[in-house]
Formats: sequence, structure tokens, C-alpha cells
Amino acid sequence: MNTKNWLRIVGIVLVSVSLFSCSTKKNMTYFRDIEGEIIEKGLPVPPADHIIKPNDNLFITVKTIDPEINELFSNNNGGGAAAMNNQRFQSLADQYIYGYQVDSRGKVFLPIMGEVHLAGLTLAGAQNEIMRRAGEYLKDANIQVKLLNFKVSLLGEVRNPGVLYNYNNTLTILEAISMAGGITEYGELRNILVMREVPQGTKSFQLDLTKKSILDSEAFYLQPNDMVYIKAQTMKSTRINTTLYTLILSSISTLLVILRFMAD
Repeated sequence: MNTKNWLRIVGIVLVSVSLFSCSTKKNMTYFRDIEGEIIEKGLPVPPADHIIKPNDNLFITVKTIDPEINELFSNNNGGGAAAMNNQRFQSLADQYIYGYQVDSRGKVFLPIMGEVHLAGLTLAGAQNEIMRRAGEYLKDANIQVKLLNFKVSLLGEVRNPGVLYNYNNTLTILEAISMAGGITEYGELRNILVMREVPQGTKSFQLDLTKKSILDSEAFYLQPNDMVYIKAQTMKSTRINTTLYTLILSSISTLLVILRFMAD
């Protein structure tokens, strides 16, 4: 085969590779079925309230008009208003040390009030239960309850896989992916797996980020301890090999041009 034919073959292969690369860009487009200025009716499915479980770590404040009572709560494992003023809870270690951890029986121990059963309640329900118990001992107590261990795991084709900690009341799948640096060019947007712990075991969801119907999914809002896995496109290995073949063919074509030039 002469040099001209070699160059023709190499050119055809390079063009094919280029077209292949362009065609894969479509696979990386979010909400592909939304066109123009369309107002979507309704809202995403509201997130389910977190149900407190054993081993949950809670931030609990108890404030009253009595400074001595406030100091008592602030000195118990750092779990009061003064603890926040001292800028505790700034690291995961601080949260573990100074938070109120729900024990295996579903209870936390609070000064004056003693053991309070919180497992099975929402955060709002826990706040009401502590307020009810506080009313037996304290006057005009103000209670706050927040979850410290709202974390999700992102694995697979994201740029920064790992465990993400959330300090808002809600976290969407899109926010979590953004926090992980976004999906790589090899990620499969149409096949996102979310695994969630439920009382019956583990529940899984398949999400398609290319369609607006994701807003109607129960998994659009993530829950604490959710695991998100972004699968790789089936063509990933092909694309990697194609890049290698392109480099080899480019080198061969360059070599042939040099050899022909030298022969002339």
C-alpha cells in the first residue's frame, strides 16, 4: 500500500473518531427534554422528614431566662448555646465530641430532664418532646434540635467521589453532584443509582438526569446516609481505546509524511 492510500485511510479514521467524540456530547446534556422558556407546573416532591434513629448525632440547645441554667446546658458535652458561641462544632471531630448522640435505646441524656426518648420522631417532633419535658422543670425554655450527621456518599463517575456533609435542611441530587465537582465525561446521566436505608431494608432508585421527570422522583431530595452511584457509560473503554488508536495513527501518518518528503 503506497503512502497516499495510507494517508487516506488515516484521514478517514481520524474523521470517524472526531464524529464519535461529538456524538457523545449529547449524552452529557442535563434536562434534554426541556425546550425554550417553559414554566413547569407544580413543585418537586417535598423531602420526607428525617426520622431520628439510634446513633444519630444531634445539636440541641436549651435556652431559658436563667443564665445559670443556660450555663449548665452549655457545659454538658458542649451541647448548649455557649458552645456555639465558643465556635465549637467547626469540625467533624467537634461534632462527634460535643453533639448529643442517640444511644442504642433511642434516647439522649439532657441535664435536669434526664433521659429523653427521641428515636422515631422527626426533628420537629424531637423539639416538641424536649420542650414538653423542659416545661416540667424549666420556665419559658426555648429549644432547638438540628441533625449533625446529614451525610451522603457519592461514588463512580464524579470528579471528587467521597462523603459529603450537608448543613442545610435539604439536599437535592443536583446539589450533591455539584458539591462533588460534577459528573465526568464518562458518566451515564440516564442511569444514576440512589440507595436509601428504610425500615424494611434498602430501597433503590434509578434516576435519569436528562429528563425533567426527575423532579417528580422521591429521590430528587436526598436523605441522610443515601448512597449515590454514577455509572460509567458502556462506551467508556471504547473511548479510551479510541484515543490511544488516534494517537498511534497520528504518529504513523506523521512518519509517512516525513518518509515521503525524504524520498522526494
